[in-house]
Amino acid sequence: SLLPSGLYADAEFVTGGPGGGSSAAPLAYNATYQLFYLSAGKLTPVPHAYNYGADTAEAVYNTADAGYTSPTPHAVLTVGNEYFHDLW
Repeated sequence: SLLPSGLYADAEFVTGGPGGGSSAAPLAYNATYQLFYLSAGKLTPVPHAYNYGADTAEAVYNTADAGYTSPTPHAVLTVGNEYFHDLW
């Protein structure tokens, strides 16, 4: 859903350049991302995640990712071919 500002009501991990709309193209990359929210005093994994967003001007190229649901939802990022898709 959209906020009054016109931006999405979401949380985004941004892997990209150092700011100002810059971009990055890593030569080596190996990262694992997880995203949780606090619900009734417990950290709960977000129910859905995507490998793209719209609220930042920064970008990253040559980065592949894969989503997994076990043991908890997470994404693994490496160097490779990118494409937009659902992670889980």
